[in-house]
Amino acid sequence: QPIIGVRNLALSPDGSRVAFSYLGDIWVAPSAGGRAIPLTSHIEMDDQPVWSPDGKTVAFGSNRYGNFDIFVVGADGGRPQRVTQSSSNELPSDFSPDGQTILFRCFREDNQASLYGVQVGSGKLTKYYTDNRDLRTPQFSPDGTKILFQRNGFPNVRPRYQGSAAAEIDVFDLATKTRKVVRNNGFQHLWARWTQDGSGILAIAPTEVTPSARKMNVAPVKNTDNAARTPNVLHISLSGAAKARTAFVGGAGVRYLSVSRDGKVMAFERD
Repeated sequence: QPIIGVRNLALSPDGSRVAFSYLGDIWVAPSAGGRAIPLTSHIEMDDQPVWSPDGKTVAFGSNRYGNFDIFVVGADGGRPQRVTQSSSNELPSDFSPDGQTILFRCFREDNQASLYGVQVGSGKLTKYYTDNRDLRTPQFSPDGTKILFQRNGFPNVRPRYQGSAAAEIDVFDLATKTRKVVRNNGFQHLWARWTQDGSGILAIAPTEVTPSARKMNVAPVKNTDNAARTPNVLHISLSGAAKARTAFVGGAGVRYLSVSRDGKVMAFERD
């Protein structure tokens, strides 16, 4: 039977397994298909799994202590270990290439969106970047010198939104402390992910405006949906040029994009 409600997909580094959240727990299944095994089992919410580069550990967020903190657990099971302890909500987004640091976005003392790294062993925090706009889905570049993230924008429940508040794709250089806008054309760009060699980006976005409700005294026009209006996976160069990689038509499009570290597999949820 179809499983309704699977979200936050995360491919293992070699693409052989996929972790996801379902019914408040983290599950792992072969990406080729097969039986899904629960990795966590708790009455509270476990969400947003992220694989370590060696494929031996999965980080996830859980509100089992009142608000979301970051935990790690063995990829084949075990007792979860708590990594962060803060009153703010913290959900993991990526591991550093060396596997020592977990990247996440949160709101702390100044109540502004910030990107942090926490060392898995010591719990030491490093603040990378702060912005007065919301930041989401940060990810280290393959060489660890940059951070890719979604800046501004509405939540993913409005993937077809087009306007000045749409989510743009930015890259922050850790050495020069500078931020570069890669793509900002008025469309929502969601779940941005680096390609394997760091030369491009995969993200979910439409490329054509979906007509809105008609104005008063204007005759209604039938809307014929197409792949350009539907949020699909785009391959985006660092100069901002884009090419569609999927061509689904209708609905909310594809969601929860994940890309394996070896660049051979991508996964997403649809309907």
